[in-house]
Formats: sequence, C-alpha cells, structure tokens
Amino acid sequence: MSSYSKKKSCDFVVTAENTGKVLALSQRFLPDALYCFTLKHFSNLLKKEDCTVGANVSKKSKKRQVGKHFRPNIKKQKPRRLKLRPLEPHEKEMAEAHHTLVLRFLRVNGLPMEDYYDVVIFRYLLAVEKWFRRPDLYRYGFTSIAWAAMSSALSHEREKQRRRPQTVSLEEPIPGCDGLTWGDAITQRNLTYTPYLLEAAV
Repeated sequence: MSSYSKKKSCDFVVTAENTGKVLALSQRFLPDALYCFTLKHFSNLLKKEDCTVGANVSKKSKKRQVGKHFRPNIKKQKPRRLKLRPLEPHEKEMAEAHHTLVLRFLRVNGLPMEDYYDVVIFRYLLAVEKWFRRPDLYRYGFTSIAWAAMSSALSHEREKQRRRPQTVSLEEPIPGCDGLTWGDAITQRNLTYTPYLLEAAV
C-alpha cells in the first residue's frame, strides 16, 4: 500500500515512487477496495477522479456510486414475524394464568366478546410466545407486552374496517343535504347500469 499523508478532504500526498493507484474507500485507506487517482506532474498532489472499484466494474456497482463516494449495497433485513404454533406446556400455563387479561381488555375498551374476542386472542397468544423467546422483554412485564399486542391488533382491525366499502340504502338521506337521498344523487346515465332497477322497470 502506498505511503500517504492526508492534506484535505479529498487531497492526498504520496511519495514519487508510489504513484499510480492507491487503495482507499470513502477517503479511508483499506485493502479491500481500489480507487484510481491521477497524479499532477508538477507536484506530488493526488486528486480523486471517477473512482472505480476493482478492475472489472459491473453496472450495478456503477449505479451504487454517489458522487465521489461509493455506497455499499447493504440490504436491510426485516424482522421475521412470529407465526402462531402449538404452545409448549409452559406457554400454555402462562396463557391460562393470564387469560383474564384478555377479558379485561375487551371490557375496558367496551368491545363485545362475540365480535372481538377472535381479533385479540391470537395476538395475545403470540405475545406469550414472544415473551419466552425474548428474555430482554422481561423488564417490561408480561401484562404490558400482552396489552400492547392486543391494542395493536385492535387498531389494525379498526383500520381494516374503515377501508371496507360501506353499503348504504339509496333511500337513505345524505347528511347535511336537506333531505336529498343517495338515489337522487345518481345520474340517469348510471341508472341504466343498475340491474335491479332495470328488472323492476320491466
């Protein structure tokens, strides 16, 4: 590796016998990347120009070059989501011992059990699995972990319900429109494509 001394952010001084290519990566000299520099003939000042990595540079690596610096291709791995599986004996005991927490969550939020029990119970069981798989969660307490999991499940269910199309009657008045119904708002062009109106007309 060439001897050098850093002078500025992108300028380096090398000895005359070590001209040519210098090993560097993002202005830090490392043995695993090759950057090309050109030497000014009237001095020992070396400036970085059109850096490339290695002798054979692929198109993908060229796209990853930002300005004068090289951006490594590092893919961020998303955390794997837990999938519900048959509980172990110790997990079953934990789930049964704290099952009243599920009932209390439904009661506090004013949710009917027949509609929302299935929504929160599966996230509660996943919280039991997470509790035993991640000992770093012990400092928060199981009640906090389970409550947060059920709250997340409830918010996702409500968001899903908001995205669903709502069915309204054509005879229902539109709020704030002085008795105008939804049927009055439909144009004649759209009425010709309504099958049940065509059948009623016949």
